Amino acid sequence: MKKYFLVESFYGGSHKKWLDQLVRNIPLDFKVFTMKDRHWKWRNQGSALHLTNEINQAFLYDKEIPEAFIVTSIIDLNLFKNLLHKDLQSVPIILYFHENQFAYPFQEDPITGKMKESDIHYPFLNFTSALVADKCLFNSKYNMNTFLQGARSLLKRMPDYNQAHLVEGIEKKCSFLPLGLELNTQEPKKSFNELSNEIRILWNHRWEHDKNPDLFFKVMEELILEGFNLNICLAGERNKRVPESFNSFIHRYPNNIRSHHLLSKDEYREALHWAHFCPNTSTQDFFGISLIESMSYGVIPLVPNRMAFPEHFEKSELASKLLYKGDSKISPLLKSLINQENLAEISSLCQKTSHQYLWTHLEKRYLESFKVN
Repeated sequence: MKKYFLVESFYGGSHKKWLDQLVRNIPLDFKVFTMKDRHWKWRNQGSALHLTNEINQAFLYDKEIPEAFIVTSIIDLNLFKNLLHKDLQSVPIILYFHENQFAYPFQEDPITGKMKESDIHYPFLNFTSALVADKCLFNSKYNMNTFLQGARSLLKRMPDYNQAHLVEGIEKKCSFLPLGLELNTQEPKKSFNELSNEIRILWNHRWEHDKNPDLFFKVMEELILEGFNLNICLAGERNKRVPESFNSFIHRYPNNIRSHHLLSKDEYREALHWAHFCPNTSTQDFFGISLIESMSYGVIPLVPNRMAFPEHFEKSELASKLLYKGDSKISPLLKSLINQENLAEISSLCQKTSHQYLWTHLEKRYLESFKVN
């Protein structure tokens, strides 16, 4: 069986989930090298120092030369390649992008009107890493397209000798490889017959500004004040600080909160079986694992018609039912869904749509994408 070295500098969250499931589900021999998911800027700039040291030490011990390196994109790949043992430097490198820094808006210096150097550095690191990779794989078309568009735009803004044509070479080695996921395959056993008594809402996203929790709480408050009997499970992963809107909402509407702490795996699975709806208010998302997980349990999502989300519904009639255009549209859409009579049918279709990301459906695609010869 072919050996691959999996290299992850930010081993946590969606990165960890993908890597762990990849090793379990794809029939290849993987050796894994990881770092903890903290100090994001330092991981981008310096993770290659530690990771190549670990890889080189392992090579000196067992002399294994892999078929390829599979490296995720929070890294300086130029530094990584140059620090590898000389016998490993010719091994092909597959660069997997869970995200790209071009998709985040650049900020201009209020005095000079120019882009801040801190904003340029990390996108440019993505670009130079892609230059030296043998293959570039992206978890969504949105991720791939924003990377290529962003690289062209950034280089064209440089004062001279910008070498913008290099993006064409990168594009030729780019392709889209969605995340494989271990999903629920049991038939959903939800009842939508008593929504007049209780409407079960799940929030299962990180409590970060790019998930736009303020809009979520605004919509929840609007429905509560209009007399909808909401029961809300706030299950998102949180850092030390949570949004002010979070604390304000649970203080004002404690009777509408099922729970507001980080759930265990069993508790989270129970919440997915329990919930009716899962509103998504993200302003930045490159795939949406929590969305797909909830759909596999028959939870009905409401998602913005932007970023990677429309890709999930390309082969489904759900797009017209669940995608909303503009923040003002999510509340009317949720009210409309609550009053529909065919919610059990929509729930079943949500699960069926999510199953396009089962590992069993993607195995051949992964094996083909990891070929380097």
